[in-house]
Amino acid sequence: YLVLSNGILFLYSERTDATPLLSITMGGEHCGGCRRSNNTDHPHAFQVILTERPPLVLSANNEEDMADWMQLLCQSVSKGVIPQGVAPTLCIPCCLVMTDRKLLTCHQDCQTSFFRSLGSADICDVISVSLETEKEYCVIEFAADSAQFLPPWVLYFSGREERDRLLQELNSTWKSIFQANLPHREMRDPLVQKRCSEALELMKSAWQRADSLARGRAQREPWC
Repeated sequence: YLVLSNGILFLYSERTDATPLLSITMGGEHCGGCRRSNNTDHPHAFQVILTERPPLVLSANNEEDMADWMQLLCQSVSKGVIPQGVAPTLCIPCCLVMTDRKLLTCHQDCQTSFFRSLGSADICDVISVSLETEKEYCVIEFAADSAQFLPPWVLYFSGREERDRLLQELNSTWKSIFQANLPHREMRDPLVQKRCSEALELMKSAWQRADSLARGRAQREPWC
């Protein structure tokens, strides 16, 4: 029987037991997240990745329960890598796909390589892009009178080169539609600058932690 409380995962032999068999601090350095388990006979199985011992293999009642547990566990882990004094910002890892008419955000399942769409926008509804030259993000703004109202998209990248490559392609496609360059603006809003900088620091911290865990487990079972 499992209980997730205040970022700690407790494992009990029975639901009525008062003393857990095992407790894991999800936001600490001893846990690296979770993943699906494809090498077990149990249906709807997943693993909690531990840095100092083999993964903890768990099984849910159905696919929906497994997805809920994995989401909650990953959220608990991510809260543990927030730098002190930095407020968390909701971010979804994704890839961006661009056609001659559409922008599509997609998420890839590391275990199945299946892509699902998170959202889409018409390129003709894009009105401008705001950015800080030395920061790895940009804000795509959409027309308020478009058929489908969209709030601004804040996109973060692993490097400025990736950001600039997207903007170059987006400008080229936008120009083919409107016969003009897509307006680029320097981000001046201090509140947006602060929030985006904090989100970048959070992601960099998570990436560094993931790299450290990967190096530490290089001789053991790989994980995503």
